[in-house]
Amino acid sequence: MNMITLKDYSVGFDTLLLNNLNVEFNKGINIIKGKNGCGKTTLIKSLMDIGPQESMGQIMLGDKDITELETFERGEAGLFLSYQTPPELPGISNFALIKDINNYSAQDIAKNLGKYKAMCEQLQLPADWHSRFHNVGASGGERKKNEFLHFVFTNPKYILFDELDSGLDEYSRTFIGDYLKDYAKDNDCVMLVITHSNEFITEPDYVWQIEDHTIQCLT
Repeated sequence: MNMITLKDYSVGFDTLLLNNLNVEFNKGINIIKGKNGCGKTTLIKSLMDIGPQESMGQIMLGDKDITELETFERGEAGLFLSYQTPPELPGISNFALIKDINNYSAQDIAKNLGKYKAMCEQLQLPADWHSRFHNVGASGGERKKNEFLHFVFTNPKYILFDELDSGLDEYSRTFIGDYLKDYAKDNDCVMLVITHSNEFITEPDYVWQIEDHTIQCLT
């Protein structure tokens, strides 16, 4: 079974935010809650090895030890991270980025571009979204929709969402929340979702609380 396992895992900066975690995040949707500054974002960025934080301990994806892997190797192992503040990437279009990430053939491009445009329409994005430079001039909500599109067209097994719902309008929040619930039901995946909302994903499989440098499962 797919799971994300942390063994004797600590992470922080000059001082530790999370200390000696021994946790198994099981298949399904795992909501992560906690006060601002408690270490939620630091935790999931450390799992992808992005950012200035330092970590100690072991990270397992299923039965694969990724502790010593580089960021791109963790991605190749099936780990996906959605940024809290998605960056602009001038010079490459929104769909071209997905094409390059997935190494699409000409046949793949023809098949997936139509699907991409259809999903953009459902997300109420502009008709030329596929050809716009990635996140350039985009609103906060549009950037979060781009992160969601990356997830949809990557189909990862291990998923880290950092406040994906922030900046979204009510329709988009509901649409994406329902999509994530269906995806989790239909796929053998582990999804960690940082959110401050109780309405983004109702009835998750697990709810975790970060407090006092540790994490506990509330459900």
